[in-house]
Amino acid sequence: MRRIESEVCVLGAGVAGALVAARLAEAGVGSITVVDAGRAADPPARRPDRAARWLDYMERPWPGDRVVGRPPPGDAAGGAVQKPTMYVGGQATHWTAQTPRFTPEDFRLHSLYGYGRDWPISYEDLEPHYDEAERRLGVSGEPDGGPRSAPFPMPPIPESMDLRTVRDWAGRAGIALHAAPYAKNSRPYDGRPACVRCDTCYVCPTGAKYSPDFTLRALAHARKIELVERVAVRRLEIDSGHRIARADAVDVKTGMPVSLESSYFVLATGFPFAPHLLARSATPDFPRGLANSSGTLGRFIQGHPVVIANLTIPDQIFGWVHEQNRLMTRRYMREPVGAENVRFDLSAMAAPHLPHLRNHEGGVQLGDEVLADWRVRSTRGLVQLRSLIDVYFGDQSRIVDDPSSFYPWGDPMPKTEYVYDAAPERRRRAGGREVRKLFEAMTKKAGGEVQFFHGPSAHPHRGGGCRMGDDATTSVCDPFGRAHDHENLFVAGAPLLVTGGCTNATLTFCALALRTADRLVAEMKRNRSESPELEPA
Repeated sequence: MRRIESEVCVLGAGVAGALVAARLAEAGVGSITVVDAGRAADPPARRPDRAARWLDYMERPWPGDRVVGRPPPGDAAGGAVQKPTMYVGGQATHWTAQTPRFTPEDFRLHSLYGYGRDWPISYEDLEPHYDEAERRLGVSGEPDGGPRSAPFPMPPIPESMDLRTVRDWAGRAGIALHAAPYAKNSRPYDGRPACVRCDTCYVCPTGAKYSPDFTLRALAHARKIELVERVAVRRLEIDSGHRIARADAVDVKTGMPVSLESSYFVLATGFPFAPHLLARSATPDFPRGLANSSGTLGRFIQGHPVVIANLTIPDQIFGWVHEQNRLMTRRYMREPVGAENVRFDLSAMAAPHLPHLRNHEGGVQLGDEVLADWRVRSTRGLVQLRSLIDVYFGDQSRIVDDPSSFYPWGDPMPKTEYVYDAAPERRRRAGGREVRKLFEAMTKKAGGEVQFFHGPSAHPHRGGGCRMGDDATTSVCDPFGRAHDHENLFVAGAPLLVTGGCTNATLTFCALALRTADRLVAEMKRNRSESPELEPA
């Protein structure tokens, strides 16, 4: 059996794992192994070709990111672009890089509004880590009036004429929009160039968008970590003291067993894989899964229903420039509306009219005819509005084995079950009504018409399943991500969520991961000072 030993073993090489590894390596706490089931993503030099082939042929830009031909859990099959699960760097190799923070209200939902649950930490506790995450990722943004200890690392990416038109239209409706923050460089930053707004963000050809594999490549090249690719963890094993002794894994290329042995383990495999792995690691002492003496493992999973609407506005929008980026407001995250105290974010983007190669009579249009038709239809601009609704899911929503999907090595894949019992269903319906009323009020005041309204549906930005808390009987981890039941096991990022918020949660995952890493660094340094014989040679 292949054995890999280190002082810290980080399981998962997504954005949380990359940030934890970077923080540990900078602190010099000892040997670090980062393990991932995926293979190395294409080097940056190959990505322009991937982007070009995607644009020209809709060819999949991230080939080989599937498990036995199956889509990632929760994603629909098919389509040219889906988030990968089997690359070093994880889903954030493939993201659009929007990075808003949660608001202070997200951490005190029950105290303020009477639903959900309060977090064991406050916004103020997490704020320094939000700031650090923005620096490490390289976030460009525009101040939105929320509490911050430091400005964004970079100003926002220059605004297109279309986005300026959308901003002005929303202003006439009484809503002040600002540039959404993105982990894309608006100027050269951290050795990467400025974004040139080529709108192929799923596979950034320039490196202007942050990707975790950049961090991991640099750490591995400097020999600060050992990066182990194509090794999938199957279960965790504990010793007589309930410490994690090793992770049993498999080489996904050869099928041969691998043993990962370490003093500390950081579970950074993300959602839903971290809680699923713990559940699959059940023992006689922990028959419901490791870290599950509370019975809450895999439960209280979170996400937010999404509403999307297309509106025509009485302003000209041309499209095809800076199409990926959005404007947003946090107003309704901080000022709940309606009897249900509905909270939601609001973002807007230009939705361009596509050129028609046939006219309304079915005749073929070429050259000037195509352009003339496009110009006529562009006289009334098309805008897409999107809202994510804060809906708190209780313990009936959970992660289970998928009886129909298996990894090549025989283990079942995870499946998420979102259950709309009375409370979340009431909030979902109320959210849909309030968002639609807002969209219709905007068009009535500023001009335009709602052409299409869909939702609330789906659950993007998922998290939870290893909920943090002060009480070991009602949570899986403590407020720093340490498992209540296993002193040398930490969970990083998305699975720690207590509530799901109503905005993209990736930066919150990153901030939580950095907070966990800081606690682990402090503990390892303290242990070393108390046992100087452990100092590395």
